[in-house]
Amino acid sequence: MLQFQIDFPVTYVLDNDIDIKRLSILARQVLVKRSGNTVSFTPQLVYDHEITIPVFAAGTDILDYENNCILKRNRGEEKLFRQAFIQLHPSFKEQCHQQSFYLAKSALKDTNWLTRAIHALNKINIVFNGLDRL
Repeated sequence: MLQFQIDFPVTYVLDNDIDIKRLSILARQVLVKRSGNTVSFTPQLVYDHEITIPVFAAGTDILDYENNCILKRNRGEEKLFRQAFIQLHPSFKEQCHQQSFYLAKSALKDTNWLTRAIHALNKINIVFNGLDRL
């Protein structure tokens, strides 16, 4: 399947009839990665059609040439997830224009922030992926 995400406004005209499908959210997750002394957190929505999108990704439409359709993301739900995650740590408000959130590894150990964040998000069915690699 050929897919790409549009990161800027585009107007397109199609010669053939094309279906417009709204993607269904299958899961909400936070991808966790360690890089040196920093840990990154990337909130993502997992959609049907095997599509995983960070909630900070621009654009709304995904063109699916194989199935001749346009797949629409749920930008409202992405915004809600992003806002909820920003509330988890004071420094995240300053980082809200990046693709991921970053914390020093030492801060995670000293404050038990990660344990509290996992507990809070698990209550609303948001899982953390990549914790085993910390």
